[in-house]
Amino acid sequence: MSNDFKGSVFGRKLSQQTGINELMEDLGHALDRSSEMIMMGGGAPALIPGMESIWRRHMEEMLRDGRRFEDTVGLYDTPRGRPDFLETFAAFLKLWRRTSI
Repeated sequence: MSNDFKGSVFGRKLSQQTGINELMEDLGHALDRSSEMIMMGGGAPALIPGMESIWRRHMEEMLRDGRRFEDTVGLYDTPRGRPDFLETFAAFLKLWRRTSI
């Protein structure tokens, strides 16, 4: 029995080209070819300076706020989601319904 992982059926499946690999390669090449290109593919968001400054400000606030950053990147939400978010979103929907009727 061979220990050659790439020679196994499983290894061949893992090492063959896939659609997502090809897409990501194409997107990477697109960025290499032009600094003027706006990357809008593959789920990448547009780089909008106004939004970047908002995200930067929020990230800086998270980093200054105790364990908020660690909790955000390291703790899973419950299967239902974060209770405080759910309450806030429900309140928003109630307000939206009252103002849109």
